[in-house]
Amino acid sequence: MKKLMKFSVLFAAVVIALGSCKQNEPKFTVTFNSNGGTAVAEQTVADGAKVVKPTDPIRADFAFAGWYKDQATTTAWDFATDVVTSNITLYAKWEQSNPNPKENYDYEDTAATNITFSGAGVYLQNDGVYYVQIMNAQSTYLASLVVYPNSSGIEGTYPINFSEEAGTVLASPGSVQAGYVSASFVGTIVSGGIDEVWFLVGGSVTITATSITVNATSYYGSTINITATLSEYVEPPVPGLYDDEPTTATTINLNFTEGEVTNYGDWYYVGGDNLMFYAYDEENFVQVDFIATGSGLTSIPVNTYPINNSFSLNTVAAYVEESAGDGGGTMLYNGDDQYFVVSGNVVVTGTGLTVTGQSYNGSTINITYTGSLAATPSYAPAKIVKKSNLAKNQFGKINKQFPIIK
Repeated sequence: MKKLMKFSVLFAAVVIALGSCKQNEPKFTVTFNSNGGTAVAEQTVADGAKVVKPTDPIRADFAFAGWYKDQATTTAWDFATDVVTSNITLYAKWEQSNPNPKENYDYEDTAATNITFSGAGVYLQNDGVYYVQIMNAQSTYLASLVVYPNSSGIEGTYPINFSEEAGTVLASPGSVQAGYVSASFVGTIVSGGIDEVWFLVGGSVTITATSITVNATSYYGSTINITATLSEYVEPPVPGLYDDEPTTATTINLNFTEGEVTNYGDWYYVGGDNLMFYAYDEENFVQVDFIATGSGLTSIPVNTYPINNSFSLNTVAAYVEESAGDGGGTMLYNGDDQYFVVSGNVVVTGTGLTVTGQSYNGSTINITYTGSLAATPSYAPAKIVKKSNLAKNQFGKINKQFPIIK
């Protein structure tokens, strides 16, 4: 028994010693230098182990040609046989896929100059990043800045660099794609587009609640000095938006006995049917867009439907006009006048429906329809406005004013 106990203790000691050795086994860092390609994460590898081959990086106008042990890319790293015995850096090799690429910064004139102007700037925020655009009074210069704000908001003094960290302005990589310039730059405006361009790579930007000052340097050493007022961008009203509705509020009471319902299925709303109701007489026409629970519905279900733009089941879509003459939802033609119904309720019964709502300019709309609500299926697109079209990307809005910016 004593011998067995001694053996057990000895065995345990060996296991502990082996475990301790394994924990103390050296590990090394493998760094990947992509040489202008997309970033590749470093790896921690045990002594004598192999490197896991990463996903190939990407570089515009070049084809990836493997990882190499030396910066000159003369000795390739073999992921199948080579092992790590120290901290190492592997270098990406590239072969030009476009024989005559125009280098990014070649769009900037190499002769350094000084650009100084004042003007007005606007900004908008999208996904935590501020996009600023400044134009001089003569509309001959445009500056574009990408600002990663401080925790307190857009105000502050920002260095221009490539870090993409809070409290910095993104320096321009000089990329020009499909006629658009990215990141921070200054350009001259000709025929609605950018002619000359200066890529901002250094300097600073100071932003207050009402002003912005830019003191920057470009890639080829030009100096950029800009002072401007600054305000949040507000999309200008679209000409004709709701202009067809009378501005004087009134009360409209109408009764219909002729109407029809078309079921557009889940053309826009998966999980429910889009049922469009029309009623009309010789002088008037009403359209009501339902989003109802069900599939292949043969009539509008009995229910009370709020009029709004939540675009959820068992609601009626309020009217939204995205541009002059282009919109959808619930509306009324009363003789020569048009009313856009934006709130209220629609009550559907077994014998018809009633609409009690408010129009865009405050008119009260009371409509009664007595008749069939049987639905006819249709495979054509419904006229209702998709929710995704209403929540447009904010940067897309500013591009309408400055279409040269991507």
